[in-house]
Amino acid sequence: MSEEINIKSYVSGDEHQIVPLLKKGYKEWPFFDIDCTAEDHWRWKYNNQYNKSIVLKMEYQDKIIGATHNILNMVRINGKNYLGAYGTDLCIDPDFQGKGLSPKLGLSLVPLRKQANVTFVYMVTVHPKVIGSSTRDTLYSEFPYVIKYLSRVDDIDRHIKGKDLEDGYIKRLRHFIDSTRSESTRELEADVKICKVDSFDPRIDEFIEKVNEGNDFIINRSREYLNWRYCDPRGGKYNVQIIEEDDQILGYEVLRINKLKEYYTGFIVDLLAVPGRLDVAENLLLNGLNHFKENDVNEVVFQAVEGHPYEKLFNRYGFYGGEGNRYFFY
Repeated sequence: MSEEINIKSYVSGDEHQIVPLLKKGYKEWPFFDIDCTAEDHWRWKYNNQYNKSIVLKMEYQDKIIGATHNILNMVRINGKNYLGAYGTDLCIDPDFQGKGLSPKLGLSLVPLRKQANVTFVYMVTVHPKVIGSSTRDTLYSEFPYVIKYLSRVDDIDRHIKGKDLEDGYIKRLRHFIDSTRSESTRELEADVKICKVDSFDPRIDEFIEKVNEGNDFIINRSREYLNWRYCDPRGGKYNVQIIEEDDQILGYEVLRINKLKEYYTGFIVDLLAVPGRLDVAENLLLNGLNHFKENDVNEVVFQAVEGHPYEKLFNRYGFYGGEGNRYFFY
């Protein structure tokens, strides 16, 4: 069989087979509700004018049985920018799994990444098999900080009905909600306002520069990146809010309500404030919580790096961490 398998780069039209493959392998891909077709979403993600991607397909008898994707984007580490390759959507047809095909796809990416001058390769996963293989792989290292998956639940009984939860998790969640919730907030000055936007305007450039300088490790945002990531309807239904003072942007947040399942989940997908302004981050958080409350969303989640000031901030507002943490390998 191995002699009949070919690994090739993506060509236009391959998405007609790749997308059904992803749906077969992951069932709920792309894991949240979208207003466009799955193929349009795939093209937004991997075949667009903003970012370059490396997409490989694995063929057997002229049928695509595997695919892997790398999104190329700048990563800022200790004040310098590096071209990073973010590994996403690796999938082998379930009928062909267990034959060692995933490593072959991974090795085929190496020369293409070198050709593109990629210097930093990374991925985030919750898949047990991927975690296990990456932990054993001498080429990868685990990020030195835990990526915490924080969750806040308003009505625990409603949450239990909406999800299939283990008794131990329920007890810990009840204890955390009962013992840590706080609703205190710092007040902003009167001339500071939060407003919804459809796109990021040039004012965001100065804000991004301050944020990039204030972080040792961060995806190097740009106005083009933010507008591609959050303001193209093919990427998902996002609610983008900015907070400003004297016509200067102090921060932004990106909200999404996942309606893929009957029990909706609210996501604070992204939240950033200028360094040193935790009050700004707190008011963005409160604004997001009000948005979800108005839309009758019972569970809200947010990802934070363990030890980051945002983790403590979210803890004060009843966000519980530790279940379903993400693993970051590079």
